[in-house]
Amino acid sequence: MALTGFMVNVPNWNTPPSDPFPTPPDFVINNINNLSSKFGQNGGVPGLKNLNTAGLPPGPWLPPNLGESDALQILIRNLRRNRTRRRSRPQK
Repeated sequence: MALTGFMVNVPNWNTPPSDPFPTPPDFVINNINNLSSKFGQNGGVPGLKNLNTAGLPPGPWLPPNLGESDALQILIRNLRRNRTRRRSRPQK
């Protein structure tokens, strides 16, 4: 379960997680500073910092629905098929 703005403490493998508690703002800021890229870093890929992005079209570059609509349509289609099969079976 994910709850935005809350965190749990797990001290070791043998201890269950604590109850959720609000994430302290300084903890969030510290993690953002530790995990954010710094100027001149290359993400572990040599030459990446010299990558020419001038020719790329403006974003977003991902499809707008990321497949959610397709998945929903598949579920609806299968539900309809199952209903049709149940109705068409002869009664015993």
